[in-house]
Amino acid sequence: MIALQAQIAYGAVILSFLGAIHWGLAVQTPALADWWRMAWGVTPALLGWAALLLPAAASLVLLTAALLVALIVDELSFGGSDRRSWFLKLRRLLSLGAVASMLATFIAIILGGPPGGA
Repeated sequence: MIALQAQIAYGAVILSFLGAIHWGLAVQTPALADWWRMAWGVTPALLGWAALLLPAAASLVLLTAALLVALIVDELSFGGSDRRSWFLKLRRLLSLGAVASMLATFIAIILGGPPGGA
């Protein structure tokens, strides 16, 4: 049970970090501090927080979807910049790892029954 809670907390923390990247970019380059970027910057953290309040299976689905959406947003936001290509390569790799981790946990819950036994 503690491993499941830790996995969900991990996903929530990672989402918070991914949103914060956009705020960091806005601080570094104020011309990029538009309303959309600042709103998106807090959205992953709010989704992660919501996931902490849901049952385990629903949390893992939300976290997986949010991680994928965050990757798509970053691809659209940073994809045209050669000087940030290193970031996108790393971002893709880490996102695949996080998504695979969430999905593996979700599958384990589905196949193994509810956490903590029934």
